[in-house]
Amino acid sequence: MSLCADFQDTHGNGDQLKSIERLLTVNDAADSQIRITSEGSTYLDDLDNTHEDQVENHLEVEKEFDIVFIGYGFTSLRIAWALKRKDESLKMAFVSKEEHAGGVWWDAADNVKLHIPTYRYALPGLPYDEPEAHTDSRHQASSEQVRQYAGKIAGRVVSAHFVGEVTSVALEEKLKLKKVTYIPRDAGLHGHRGHIFGWHVVQATGFDGYGGNPQVLGIPVEVHSSQLRQHAESLHGKRVLLVGSGKSSIDACRLLTHQRNSVRCLYRSPTAYTRRSFNSPFSSLVMFFHPHRHFTMLSAEVTAEDWKKECELEDLDSWDWYIVGNPNCKKVREKTRGGIITLSDAVFMNLMLHAYGVQGDANSFKYSRNSDGTVSCDAFPGEHFDCVVSCTGYKGTPQLLPHCINATTPISDTHMHQAHMTGCLLHSFMDDEEKVASWNALASHRFEYQWHQRYAHVRQWCSKHAHDVIIESRMELNQSMRSECRVLNKQGRVDVPPWYSLMMVAALEKVEQVIISSCKAGIRLMWLAAPPSFTRTLLRLAGIHSSPETRCLR
Repeated sequence: MSLCADFQDTHGNGDQLKSIERLLTVNDAADSQIRITSEGSTYLDDLDNTHEDQVENHLEVEKEFDIVFIGYGFTSLRIAWALKRKDESLKMAFVSKEEHAGGVWWDAADNVKLHIPTYRYALPGLPYDEPEAHTDSRHQASSEQVRQYAGKIAGRVVSAHFVGEVTSVALEEKLKLKKVTYIPRDAGLHGHRGHIFGWHVVQATGFDGYGGNPQVLGIPVEVHSSQLRQHAESLHGKRVLLVGSGKSSIDACRLLTHQRNSVRCLYRSPTAYTRRSFNSPFSSLVMFFHPHRHFTMLSAEVTAEDWKKECELEDLDSWDWYIVGNPNCKKVREKTRGGIITLSDAVFMNLMLHAYGVQGDANSFKYSRNSDGTVSCDAFPGEHFDCVVSCTGYKGTPQLLPHCINATTPISDTHMHQAHMTGCLLHSFMDDEEKVASWNALASHRFEYQWHQRYAHVRQWCSKHAHDVIIESRMELNQSMRSECRVLNKQGRVDVPPWYSLMMVAALEKVEQVIISSCKAGIRLMWLAAPPSFTRTLLRLAGIHSSPETRCLR
């Protein structure tokens, strides 16, 4: 294999080498240095007309890149880690708009945490630095810990990182390589182009909607939730309009109310969330009597075939589901969006939406810029907002670029596991053009399924084309979790405490069920009969002030 790297620079070789030094982030400079001879430069416009022998005369590359990743988030990093474990010799380059690893997590507010236990967000053979992340089933890593973990992965898989926006991917027939063309971030007014050549190109830019570009409303003074960390210091005592009812809106609302902002909420539809035992009200007491209670998913009964299991939608009225927003709205039963939250988050956000919220499509309301720089929304007559925080998700990449392999297709219910399994899958057929085409065709098709059904077709494809690969990958994940958590005995099972401890655990979980069911009944009654003034009073008693009073269109 060989790699060719070419930068267009109208100022000659001296500036070209400076540009490379500035743009190329190398994990191991001695091992990954790219050197261009002083004989001349190969420009973008000239490359297509340059013969292969001329390219070799103009460019001298000391090390190769086997794979080029477009994107620098967790999906590309996890896939790269899986590939690296398969072949230590692989040289992998990354091209991204962002300078830092971690994707959307880099700008996540400091109060944001994982909504799943940290040990389930770790890669095989690469534990978190904090031991409690693997020994405490309730541990949910903070955004800062997640960012550090992204850097840890990058430090082990990245051969080179180029910062810029990819414009095209083309196949160079003579070189038998794929050419990735991008505009470096500091290209300036000249718009100089950079080129990276590799044998395979993997696109991990949120193609299926999990990431990519933020979905913004185009409202003045708008801040997307993914950039809230950058603006957190300035959001104190402001009047803020919060758009959305998903998990990111709960995190944002917690931050905004904590910093004494006056918050109003605008949401399209209620959202259903799942409850998990690790974050139930009495989880600490349960672990006191049964330290490994929430690690039971690691027991020997869990087989490698569990990746095929469908996540069935249970009765939304059961105690295993929380609904944020008016539970009487039919939309929540037509389309649920999943996620895991605590009971306190469910109660808090329901109170906020009932007291200060308006249900409706944000795009259907009129927004106007005022002379004082604030924004008005006709859903809240007479209100002026200093900032609009949109928690509206991501629109993903519009299309899969030519000659790329799609990296962001779901296989497993756990996103970290999904990417690792995808990495093992790609390693098995990356050189098989027919399978790559079949995979991309399936991965690029957008199915109109509810969230709990969206994996079905991908799993069918994996069962047909790569069953053994997925089984092996899943076994590796299970074994890694067991090893890092250190909660299983020599027989591979969770130790069972004495009978009286089990009785206490059963009693506590029954009480939890009563508390959760009672709270859900109270929330439903609140939405049916209570006036907004009642919930505003409850929020004030809880120390949450969102004055001045507002008139909302219901």
